[in-house]
Amino acid sequence: MAASGQLTEDQLRCQICKNIFTFPVTLPCGDISCDECTGLKLKAVKSCLVCLASYCETHLKPHLMTKGLKKHQLLEPVENLEARMCSYHNKPLELFCRTDQTFTCMLCTLLDHKEHDYLPLSEEAGQKRSVLRGTEETLNRRIQERQGKMQDLRHTSRLNQEAADGKAAVGLQVFTDLKRILENGSDELLGNIKIRQVTAERLTERLIAELGQEVKVLMQSSGNVQELSSSDDHAHVLRMVEAVDQLQATFKKEEGKLKEAELKRVQKFKVNLTLDTQTADPWLIVSDDGKQVRLGDFKKFVPDLPKRFNPGGGVVAQQNFGFGRFYFEVQVMDMMKYDLGVVYESINRKKKITNSKESGHWILSLRKENEYKARASHEIPLSLTHRPQRIGLFVDYDEGLVSFYDVGIAEHIFSFNDCSFTERLYPFFNPGHGSRNSASLKIGHCTPCTIKTPTCSLILSGSAKVLCKIYL
Repeated sequence: MAASGQLTEDQLRCQICKNIFTFPVTLPCGDISCDECTGLKLKAVKSCLVCLASYCETHLKPHLMTKGLKKHQLLEPVENLEARMCSYHNKPLELFCRTDQTFTCMLCTLLDHKEHDYLPLSEEAGQKRSVLRGTEETLNRRIQERQGKMQDLRHTSRLNQEAADGKAAVGLQVFTDLKRILENGSDELLGNIKIRQVTAERLTERLIAELGQEVKVLMQSSGNVQELSSSDDHAHVLRMVEAVDQLQATFKKEEGKLKEAELKRVQKFKVNLTLDTQTADPWLIVSDDGKQVRLGDFKKFVPDLPKRFNPGGGVVAQQNFGFGRFYFEVQVMDMMKYDLGVVYESINRKKKITNSKESGHWILSLRKENEYKARASHEIPLSLTHRPQRIGLFVDYDEGLVSFYDVGIAEHIFSFNDCSFTERLYPFFNPGHGSRNSASLKIGHCTPCTIKTPTCSLILSGSAKVLCKIYL
């Protein structure tokens, strides 16, 4: 006797085709028996919406040969044909009322649905199929995007490992020479490098897993949409569209979580910046703490140093970078015009920054309150659906990458890829020289360090300070 709660083999076998079920679901195209067969009922091949019956190949012949029956509407076998009849007038549900979003019969259009907007089921289903085909294309495109992102993350993972190995080798060599100064420093340094590498590796693995799961769901959804868009069961198509819309809403929610994870990944490389007042254009006013800059009401009398931007506007940070990765954020609220990005130390500071092959700048610009452009060797107009209030800038010097993010909505704005950097990079800020801006560009403060690094834990001097700078 079978154990309680378990199904026998007979219970798992189809009573029509006698095969054991392979999928634990009920499909609209499953085995339907012929309503005309007596004794052993054969598998139905078509259902008639007029007769409200399903027929095997033998009993279907009258519908294919008799003149009156040829006009009946046939479709793939379906269950519960009574549900396709109007419960009020006992007529076939042949129309779809767009006003009330429901199925109707011909009599309904003369009574309860008079003057409503309605179409035959076939036309309404055809339009929904067109929407579904567009949804399928969108899903396929997102699958490709996610698969590409997975490849990028795997590549980043390899780079993290290579960078960690390289830093470990350099660190060991330098600490050997500085053994008298930093007797126990090498173990601490290698431990910090390992912690950062493991942290980045775990985050990358988690993102890859999330993307893989998303691709799996997208591929399954794409298959379901493709099957639905090719179905000739109009009523089934219309009933399933709502489910597809719910799927789209769920996907958008998960996509938002993925964008937040991407932003958090680059925010781990956040650095603390202070503006260099000696580089500021005479029209600019830099705050005492070096975290804000705005346009003044008049031109100040200051020494025209070689490194000062004059004319043209702008100021750079004291900090500069010649390798590795760094990230910083800038509040741009209420700004009508600004430039943000990174520039070479050798950039011409005595004229306005222009686009040329040897320009040495990678900048996001705002003009006329809503015209955004990415500027390097040439200008690229950007179409932003949301006006950023806080912008994040991430640079991977070794990979030649400069990326801008809208921090408020965790949205990627634009990236300069495959840049061949040949000099050290300085963060650049211009609150709009020549404009009537009164607001300030505000540099975000660095988040307090949560990992004990050489800079946080040791007071060093000389070459030891240079060594620790390498790993930050």
